[in-house]
Amino acid sequence: MGERFCSERAAMDGELGVDSISLDLPYVSVVIRPYRRRELLRMTIQSVLELDYDRRKLEVIIVKSAGDSEVDEGHTEFCTSVGQSLTFRILEIDENVATRAWNLGIKSSKGDLVIVLPDDVKVHPLTVKRALSYFVKDSCVAAVTFPAIPVDIEDMIKIPLPSRLHHLKILGTIRCSNVVSIVTVYRRDMLLEVGAYREDMGPPLSIHEDWELGSRITRRGYRVLIDGTLPQLHLESLNIHPNQCSMLHKGRSVYKLKFLSSIKAYVLSYLNRNWWSMLQVLRVSPITQLAEYFGYGLIPVLLLLLVATPFYAICLSSGVVAASVIISCSRGYYKAFGLKEQVVYPVILLSVRILRTYLFALGFIVNFLK
Repeated sequence: MGERFCSERAAMDGELGVDSISLDLPYVSVVIRPYRRRELLRMTIQSVLELDYDRRKLEVIIVKSAGDSEVDEGHTEFCTSVGQSLTFRILEIDENVATRAWNLGIKSSKGDLVIVLPDDVKVHPLTVKRALSYFVKDSCVAAVTFPAIPVDIEDMIKIPLPSRLHHLKILGTIRCSNVVSIVTVYRRDMLLEVGAYREDMGPPLSIHEDWELGSRITRRGYRVLIDGTLPQLHLESLNIHPNQCSMLHKGRSVYKLKFLSSIKAYVLSYLNRNWWSMLQVLRVSPITQLAEYFGYGLIPVLLLLLVATPFYAICLSSGVVAASVIISCSRGYYKAFGLKEQVVYPVILLSVRILRTYLFALGFIVNFLK
């Protein structure tokens, strides 16, 4: 599926200047944060080596946690695979904090462009050239981010619903965004100007660091482009999906129990800490994003006010549902799915965002009163 989208982009690449970029290519630093997964890290590094880019203009920086023997044992192997034409460095931090590792790598990097990666993605060979084409065309683009999708995308039933709702939503589209993904190419100077990653929103990762950074970049007046036509492969799914598949085959009761457990964990996460990390996002969000989330909170209030007049409540609900589907379709979301999903998924996503807004408010109130 990813290759199909790539072929659809061939003509546009010429327009954006990939083929016309001069031989004086910018230096690119690839910062990887590993965590005790040597085999996945090896696959990630191999994909970096296969980038369609001059190796003499690349450096790889691995920032590992202290005592990560998986990286230590693989050091010779990594250096051998990289060879002499590419700079390869290993740095160390004393805590397992992903954002701190990335920030150390970013500050230690020498590149004009910086790619930030976890240790479980397979980078597409055209990633750097695609990002560079956007940077050349628009000086206000500070970051180009790409969705990371499961390796078995052809079998949709194996992909968790949250991934279908979020990561697969933008396949085949190119849009401005307020969030960066786990595969992002930055202009290093702009990234350092806005302050790089927050290091206090973990540990070691929450669901909001990428959202907070993307919002901060946008509010500063720069742009984040998300290119869903060049998806990256998320290798972590190699470890996750077999278990999910076996649960599906055990019967609906087991799957239902797992689903209810996930809902409970999601609710508790906002009551415990995620309310705070979302607050940090809202503090740096552009006005359009704040207005959007104010709207999510307003919808249930309006429905409650209209509860005595069912006709108007039904009209409002129908209008909100129709608007969410129309907006989604106009932006080209969920084009990787069939018509049914293109109608249903925007409504589910809207419901999740309304729920998240109220969980954030509840978490804020509960913790404020403590």
